[in-house]
Amino acid sequence: MKQISIQELAKYADKYILLSEDRTKIFASGKTIDQLEKKLEKAKITGGILHYVRPLDKALSLICHK
Repeated sequence: MKQISIQELAKYADKYILLSEDRTKIFASGKTIDQLEKKLEKAKITGGILHYVRPLDKALSLICHK
């Protein structure tokens, strides 16, 4: 099975992507989930795996502030 390379994913850093269920294709991307959903609706794409590609050169902090 052909996997998506790190180099390919790096093109989508800090974006949301929709992957095929076998995780071999990227159907669409967007800076926000709303932006991605609009693209998917326009292209009539259903199904797949929603994934956020974090920036590869930065750490992602899960600390919440009040």
